[in-house]
Amino acid sequence: MFSPSRKPIISAAAVRSHAFDRTVSIEQELELHSASGTYSPCSPYSGYMNGIDQGFYVMSSNIALVSAFPSGGNPGMLSVELAFASIENLLGEAFKVTRFCTEQSFELKAGTTVLRWEHLENARRLSEYDKIIYWGDFLHWNGYGASHWLSRQKKRHPGEKKEKLLDQWYDCLLLEGHKDLRSKSILFGGTLYCLSAGDLVDSRYRTALANLCTDAQMVRFRDQLSATLISGLTKSDASHYGCDCAFLLDTTLFPNVPYPDDQIVPEGCLLYSFARSGADEALATFAKQLGSRLRLPVTSFTWFSNNSDPNALLGKLKSVRRANVVITDIYHLAVSAIRERKAVFCVGQGCSYAIGTLADKKKELFFRQILAERYYLFCEMILKGRDDIQIRESLLDHCVKHLNEGEALGLIVDQHTEHVAKTKAQLVDGLKAAVLQK
Repeated sequence: MFSPSRKPIISAAAVRSHAFDRTVSIEQELELHSASGTYSPCSPYSGYMNGIDQGFYVMSSNIALVSAFPSGGNPGMLSVELAFASIENLLGEAFKVTRFCTEQSFELKAGTTVLRWEHLENARRLSEYDKIIYWGDFLHWNGYGASHWLSRQKKRHPGEKKEKLLDQWYDCLLLEGHKDLRSKSILFGGTLYCLSAGDLVDSRYRTALANLCTDAQMVRFRDQLSATLISGLTKSDASHYGCDCAFLLDTTLFPNVPYPDDQIVPEGCLLYSFARSGADEALATFAKQLGSRLRLPVTSFTWFSNNSDPNALLGKLKSVRRANVVITDIYHLAVSAIRERKAVFCVGQGCSYAIGTLADKKKELFFRQILAERYYLFCEMILKGRDDIQIRESLLDHCVKHLNEGEALGLIVDQHTEHVAKTKAQLVDGLKAAVLQK
């Protein structure tokens, strides 16, 4: 039986050897890049390194980073917004990054760092940049454009026609009619997992999406389903599988963030937070039962709160790092737990469709693609277990068994961590290679 006194599910040694090196250098990244099989002496990155030795390369680049508006201060979206700082840290001062949002200008303060987003009203604004990076979220899915994005734009521009607003979405986020801009674009960490044949019946959208993904310099979606869909649409054999941008978040780049008193949790606890499956009370009861089985202190945790800013997020992540086990129905809390190398169970509705940005299928898809399906629990079964002791005990036995399989759980996290590092190195590689000049 697993207990806190035994060897951690993911050992401290494993954390030291496999977790992201928070002060990693380009050279260290390249060693990992080489070990993963993605680097060769003939690669552009090799030229960069040789240039350092020979002193004849000049590095400079202007990068436009386009991301979604973090509506409501959603902690998951904030973690995506902050994550690009780890790429900037590797690129160095010669790379100037300008952040854009198609909805409005805004700024975020994380610790002593202030990040500012400019309002992108038309694609031609991007012409002056060497690289255009579309960063995370659902930016290129027409369901996002026609719902979340359009509804907020209507509120900002109540007198504007719907068609004109959608033209702006096609212009700024799909670069419709801008082949020159598409050819220097990178799509990273987004998803199209909701894409359906019904979406592609719209010939304008199908053509714009295919052109963008065909002409882009690099495409790395966060899930294998999106990658496969795009490979079919573009008739390309290239790999389009990347990772969620939130996996690149490096909290050490935002120092001096206080630990909020209301977020302090016991060291080594079972931490739970539920807000997405519509059964918070029943799921909380199950979490307490699991904590009792594991003989761990059980702590409720608020992921979504009125105080939703980067500093609050960074404080919450400190709580996640103190936990031994996390159980949640929130996608980005599960992502954060895995990034921090914590044992995590994610809960979702099995009887659900991939029809929106908050659909439970995105959680199930993620856990399946990293071979962690045994750590994904169906809400319907937990609810049945309230009245059927055999089902409840079977579920608890299942959780305890797979927590005790520390080697398997460690392998899951190790493999995914290595994939994230490889994908991160490919992104840095692409950005570095584009600006090599004799």
